Amino acid sequence: MRPRLVAGVVLGLLALGCPRPEPVGDSKAASDSNVENDLDSPLPKPGPEPTRPSWIEPNRTHVLVQGHLPEQASMRVLPILLIEPPTSSSSTGPSSTRATGPSLATGRTLAAAPAPNWPDHFVARLGHGGGSRHVAVQGGPEGWRLEVWEVDGVAPTLAVELGPVLPAALTMVGDQVVLGQADTLAWIDLAAPTPTRVELHRRPEMVGKAYDLFVRRGSWLIAIDDQVSPIWADGFRLGIGKPEHVQAYELPSAINGSYFAGDLVATGDADGVLYLLLHYGIMDGHGHDLTALTIDAGKLDLDPSVLINASAGTDPPVLEEHVDRGTGEPKTLVAGTAYSEWASVVHVPGVLGGPPRLLISAGARGLLEVPAEFGPTSKASVIELGGAVVDAMLIGARVVALVTVEPPLVRCEVVELSLLPSGATIDRRTALPDVYQRFVH
Repeated sequence: MRPRLVAGVVLGLLALGCPRPEPVGDSKAASDSNVENDLDSPLPKPGPEPTRPSWIEPNRTHVLVQGHLPEQASMRVLPILLIEPPTSSSSTGPSSTRATGPSLATGRTLAAAPAPNWPDHFVARLGHGGGSRHVAVQGGPEGWRLEVWEVDGVAPTLAVELGPVLPAALTMVGDQVVLGQADTLAWIDLAAPTPTRVELHRRPEMVGKAYDLFVRRGSWLIAIDDQVSPIWADGFRLGIGKPEHVQAYELPSAINGSYFAGDLVATGDADGVLYLLLHYGIMDGHGHDLTALTIDAGKLDLDPSVLINASAGTDPPVLEEHVDRGTGEPKTLVAGTAYSEWASVVHVPGVLGGPPRLLISAGARGLLEVPAEFGPTSKASVIELGGAVVDAMLIGARVVALVTVEPPLVRCEVVELSLLPSGATIDRRTALPDVYQRFVH
């Protein structure tokens, strides 16, 4: 919080030889007729402290899917229109916003960036805010740039220079783009007359690491350095103009593990729960964990020395799946009989009186439904979507999942779901022309 400015004024009648300034213009007559009242009236109280404009969530009309494997020097992106624009009104009735079905734009192929410290491997750096354009990092070590692409564009409409540091992650919210570049968070306002890279926040103590995970709910954005203790994170408030840095955290770490996905739930201006997934590999096996970190008055309500995967924990709560190194068989599972990697987690508020829950994309096991208030022994129910669920996101009261379907041929579908108090119903499925690995956020 910024300190409140307190105005204090001391009036003295040291008027000997010091006449009052003469009022100017039309105010002079009023001033001359009421001099005594002017001196005796209480001083005006200071006005309220300026506040940031109210947050308005950008309208999401599109999703963007990405196809890229680490060995590939290029990446494929496909924009999908989920909500049709309003039709013009006519004599037969008012305008309609009902979607006739997802509409696939023309996909495009862009260059992937060489992966730092991983020869012959490449990384994709994309951002999408839910509208009709997306951003992509292009260029090379001599100078990276952020390109802005329209859904139906044949060339980028804008390019912003980023410097020689390859972003480890980026996120797009409306016209704002936030990038993690080593120990620095940078910001670009695409609505500015001349969009440029602006340094937002820097942590000089972050040596050899980078901000490489973003989670957001509404105007609250948290950037996370996801590995090697200490793990740092910084919270920001989005609005009109430059995002405001409001929190600094140290997150609990894991034994040979790192965070890779998450979601954020706000319960107040500075209160909430940060849900995170991490994967790990240790002497006796490998696996992944789900944890929930409580933020109270802008501070993490826990000891940062906690190791998430050290033992079954309740403070913070930890739900773990583990595969034994010797046998290759799972020792603990929350659902099913075979282990499959988790990919993403989405918090879903209670629907029609049902409890809040978490939806975890769990590959071949489908979409796992976990209580939002979970513990070390919690179990999950499975929402079957007819294939491997590789990603999911919440759009209003709907869930949209990216599903890989086989046999006879490996293909992908976007599956739209309507939520029930528990479980969900499938509204429609849209086949995609290629295989994709994730939604771009």
